[in-house]
Amino acid sequence: MMVRRISVLVLGALVLMLGAVTAPAGALPAKAAPKGAKARPAGLSAPASVSIGSVTGHMHSTAGPVAGVYFGVSDAVVPAIIAYAATDANGDFTISGLPAGTYRGLSLDLAVFASPNHYIPQFYDHGGSTLPDFATATDFVVTDAATTTLNTIELTYATPGTITGTVDDGSSPLPGMYVLVSGATIPEVAAYAVTGIDGSFTVSGLAPGAYKALIIDPANFSSPSYFVAEFYDNGGITLPDFVTATTITVTPAAATALNPVSLDHTP
Repeated sequence: MMVRRISVLVLGALVLMLGAVTAPAGALPAKAAPKGAKARPAGLSAPASVSIGSVTGHMHSTAGPVAGVYFGVSDAVVPAIIAYAATDANGDFTISGLPAGTYRGLSLDLAVFASPNHYIPQFYDHGGSTLPDFATATDFVVTDAATTTLNTIELTYATPGTITGTVDDGSSPLPGMYVLVSGATIPEVAAYAVTGIDGSFTVSGLAPGAYKALIIDPANFSSPSYFVAEFYDNGGITLPDFVTATTITVTPAAATALNPVSLDHTP
């Protein structure tokens, strides 16, 4: 039995569009009049104007904003791309010129067609890219002369990397320490791990990119006696410390090993 996948039907259609459309991003090419079509008879009025709106959104991964990933807008009933746009350097996209109505959306990294290293296609606010996923995807409504803002789209990488390392007190392993990982530009926790009995940790599920890490003792929040938190390979926990902390580079399907981290204890 043939398994019908929206990732073939819709994604394939989008690729054809990207190769054929020369109009501005997000706009559909004008359709040529059918052969033999007649001009509008004089005296007949044009059809009533169509209500037009737009949709905007943002794509993010564990590493931060994601550029160059497409968002395709489809009718909410029939899975067919009618307009699209790619995210900019800030991970933002806007699609204008949409008739007022109800739609569904698909996030698509074109690398899916050429490499195992890509962001996984997903329907808006749901995930997955099969026909059943389309059926349960979240609708969004576009209204006349207004912009619909979507929730942030969190993308998942198909071949994520990891960050590994150890934490000690200078002589003995430190279990139970939290390793908080964020993108290198925004101190916002994207993933974390807790050190094991041997002081080792692995932070997994990371999209390729630049990161920074904060190592912190949970006793920091409940006791006057604790191991002092610090950013990886730099020390300190202030925003200036974050800025100057060592950048950690993660690559697809690979482990980035950090230097051992030694924490000082409060006096």
